[in-house]
Amino acid sequence: MCVAGHARTVSLHMAIVLVKPISKFEARTALGAIGSHVCPGTDGLSIVFFRNYWKFIGKDIIVTFQEVLDTGIMLSKWTNSMIYLIPKLEGVVADIRK
Repeated sequence: MCVAGHARTVSLHMAIVLVKPISKFEARTALGAIGSHVCPGTDGLSIVFFRNYWKFIGKDIIVTFQEVLDTGIMLSKWTNSMIYLIPKLEGVVADIRK
């Protein structure tokens, strides 16, 4: 299915843009677009952690993501996710959201 107003094929310009390495700007912009209290992995580290320590870990994260895009290989444990069920008890929900 094609979205109205968009090409069905990838143009040469689109292909060039898609294979360019991830820039620091793109990575930082993507990080800024994620909600502050989201934990993208099972390690429990929130986006706030990544934002606060980006100057120390940003380069390694970009290199790692670029390697995944270049090789198509991602560690299987990176695709793990956990779902936590939070009971909806009166008075408790307000405390959890703080």
